Amino acid sequence: MASNDYRNKLMSLQGNLMNYAFMLTSNREMARKLLDCTTETALEQRPEAVDDASLKSWAFSIMRSIFTAEFSRKKTERRVCADVYAVRLTTGTQAVAGVPLEGTYRCSDVTSAFGELGDDYRRTAELYFAGYTMVEIASEMSLPMAVVKSRVAYCRSRLREALSA
Repeated sequence: MASNDYRNKLMSLQGNLMNYAFMLTSNREMARKLLDCTTETALEQRPEAVDDASLKSWAFSIMRSIFTAEFSRKKTERRVCADVYAVRLTTGTQAVAGVPLEGTYRCSDVTSAFGELGDDYRRTAELYFAGYTMVEIASEMSLPMAVVKSRVAYCRSRLREALSA
């Protein structure tokens, strides 16, 4: 397939790819970025010989792969705070009927409290409060489980102190 012919056929798929991107992301802006990235990748990694059906399935596979890779990366890059951030800062006396209480704090309070932690401790706390399990944190940071548990306990107590003031 000639270069211009390949490009034209890829461009004719843009509508279908955009619909698929929107189905994956549920957001027009993110869908547009995903479509652009897919198109760029498809143009860069152009296969030698491809028919129309193969081109279509190949383009959709690229998009799915990019989305999956981006989703996985975003999971590890979650932000520590948004406008309001609920932090689990429980103690044994604060649990009601076995359900821990949660406090809601302003982003600036949480950010300054996190700023007082060292880099290693802050990363551990970010992952913990983002919902990762201790096993996932240990794997992500290549640390023994005991170190992760110790860091989480230390961070929770430091954040509890900083936010209770």
